[in-house]
Amino acid sequence: MAGPSGDLEQLISLLGGRGKFQITVLLLVSFCYTLLAFGHVIMAFHGSKIPHACKAGADIPIGPRPTGGSINGSSSLGLTNEPYVTNVTNARCFTSLSYSDGQRKVLYCSPGQWEYYPKYGERNIISQFDLVCSYEYLANLATTIYFLGVMSGSLFFGDLSDRFGRLPVLLFTLYSGMIVAFIDAFAVNYTMFVCLRFVLGFLIQGLQNSAYSLIIELFKPELRPLAGVAAEIFFAIGLILLSGLAYFLRYWRHLQIAVSLVPLLTVFYPWVVPESLRWLVMKGKTDKAEKQLHRICKTNKISFPTDMWNVLNQNNGCPCETRHQQYNITHLFRTWALVKVTLISSFLCTKRTNAFIIIIIIIIIIIITIIISIIIIIIRGVGGTVAGESALRPLSPGFAPRHRHPGLSEGLKA
Repeated sequence: MAGPSGDLEQLISLLGGRGKFQITVLLLVSFCYTLLAFGHVIMAFHGSKIPHACKAGADIPIGPRPTGGSINGSSSLGLTNEPYVTNVTNARCFTSLSYSDGQRKVLYCSPGQWEYYPKYGERNIISQFDLVCSYEYLANLATTIYFLGVMSGSLFFGDLSDRFGRLPVLLFTLYSGMIVAFIDAFAVNYTMFVCLRFVLGFLIQGLQNSAYSLIIELFKPELRPLAGVAAEIFFAIGLILLSGLAYFLRYWRHLQIAVSLVPLLTVFYPWVVPESLRWLVMKGKTDKAEKQLHRICKTNKISFPTDMWNVLNQNNGCPCETRHQQYNITHLFRTWALVKVTLISSFLCTKRTNAFIIIIIIIIIIIITIIISIIIIIIRGVGGTVAGESALRPLSPGFAPRHRHPGLSEGLKA
């Protein structure tokens, strides 16, 4: 007899496969992948390089400086004998001043002293926050921080969607991500911008995890790869839409506002998009699962699979959350095979950022912490055993403590 999981796969196979219900939900949930494309790729426009020049010392005059004086009581205008600036060269990161006596002085720019020459009239965070020259690395760092948020979200929301359902996590990350993205358009400095980007990456990965699970669990196993490809097509559509928006909206704040408001098109999702049937059954929520089965059968115009549903209920026998082990992030490191897959997957997802190095560092820290904790527990256990044996061992007749409290000695004598 097949187990509950096998019976569930058979039940899903009887629900029409490529029916109207599955295709509708696939299209609705896959739309979330366009938002994923916005979040992942928008820094290509926000952080694109803009030609610039350093304008430090712009108030320094060129040529001899006049000086006032008088000859025989009449005013006259003379020229100072001090060295004066003969030429100013504005480079990308500094301004070079040439003096009349042959000396040369270099003035390095600080924030607010650069002038930008955008080719297409664009204004992004590079010119907004002066992320050039010695600050140029901050543009790439913003992308790294975003994907650190993505990494953190993948670790957090996977377990959360298993506990509370795919749909609640999808809706929470979808609409909270919209709010965070909208606020990010009004970031007043670089620090505020990257902090909000981290939170946005955290939420967007939760959106992807829940959306992908919801899509895959709609279909029988042989159709799941095709469903995954269909979802990725919406990612490509998101890239095309983002390019069009960036062409017409050259100011990064306007572009950020535009992409942040796209989720408003999904305001009807809470009433239309269903919870995963598989999750409902595996969590023992049979009443809700049966209602959804009736909805699927009605939409696809097929008969209700009464026999298979009864078999599934009989095999369950009790709420499924008590029969199936709950998994978490630690299970990725239970076997060497899983460790290899986890590390390789992490590298493939983060090879363009510094996040992979950070993952390795975190893993090493966790391993060292576990080893130290085990050593401390062993030492304390051995020490406690020795102390206990000493406390229970009777004192020899000739034993006497070297130091006695005076009050205690007098009390014993009395």
